[in-house]
Amino acid sequence: MLSPFCRVSILSLDAGGILSLSTLIVLSRIENEIRKEIGSNDVKLIDCFDMICGTSAGGLISLMLLREVGLQEIMELVPNILEKAFEGSRNIISGILFEGYDINNVKDLFMKHIGSNFMASYKNIYCFVTATDVKHNPYKLFLLRNYTHKYNAINGESYEGINKVPLWLAAWATASAPTYLKGPSAQDIKKLGFNIKPEIHLVDGALKASNPSLIALEECARLNNKNLSSFIKEDLDTLVSIGTGKSPTKLTQSDFSGKSASTFEILINSTHLLSRANDTHRELLQWLSDRENTYFRFNVPNIGDINIDSQDVRDFDLIAKATRDYLFDEKYYEIKRLAHKLANNYIRSKYL
Repeated sequence: MLSPFCRVSILSLDAGGILSLSTLIVLSRIENEIRKEIGSNDVKLIDCFDMICGTSAGGLISLMLLREVGLQEIMELVPNILEKAFEGSRNIISGILFEGYDINNVKDLFMKHIGSNFMASYKNIYCFVTATDVKHNPYKLFLLRNYTHKYNAINGESYEGINKVPLWLAAWATASAPTYLKGPSAQDIKKLGFNIKPEIHLVDGALKASNPSLIALEECARLNNKNLSSFIKEDLDTLVSIGTGKSPTKLTQSDFSGKSASTFEILINSTHLLSRANDTHRELLQWLSDRENTYFRFNVPNIGDINIDSQDVRDFDLIAKATRDYLFDEKYYEIKRLAHKLANNYIRSKYL
């Protein structure tokens, strides 16, 4: 349970594939500004938050932050992971018929770089990553957490999920965008020795929550046994949400309820389920309209047309330049204001 004596700070990371390079540049800038404020390079960004969450590539970053991997190392690892995950050729036909890129290669990468420890073994911060359960109709949001709930949600949805899951499996689930990577099916999960009832088949969380910010608020409210409005009013200190300038893949949902949904069936079964990142942003603005200096959203323009599996160095350069220009031209003072607030919170938590 979150401390009743301290207000809660949340970091939320959108989906986006290779566009998550932008996310990492934003995170690095925030961390550097916090270190300047405090006067120490030993402080990690993660030390300033109570909960982190992410979807797809944002989920991979969240899981590495949970392991307390430094941002500089993550900035080196993520492009490497994505480059190797997206090795080989893929087009929409091969993606639909043959599940996209080689999943065995991806699983090995996640085991090596994300790790095999269970999420629940990390207690330093609350963390979840999103997935979509396509085993049932309608498809539903499924959370892979490092914590459990004592309470049901008050006037809201109690999202299903598990916490007895290794990091690499959580990474596989959250990052399995249909036509790119096959997600862990009920059979895959059984083969790994997990007996989950009712059975689940997990794919990319972006089908339901490409921007998991609102889910994070709902999760924190549930942990505190409060409704969402009361939690925001009484317990929320800071919500930092980082986008990737990209809307999720468009998909559609039928009455299919067979043993294991194929990529083709998932594709023809999901449009009305999709939660666009900017829709969530607008909803958050409504919830937090009377809370000044609480909600910080960073979402770089002019990078949304880059393919999430691009391996073109020119695209990497474009993402980096667009992000740095955005941070200095549009968000310079907002970054400073956020860093000042998080640094003060950190100092209070450590020394008061």
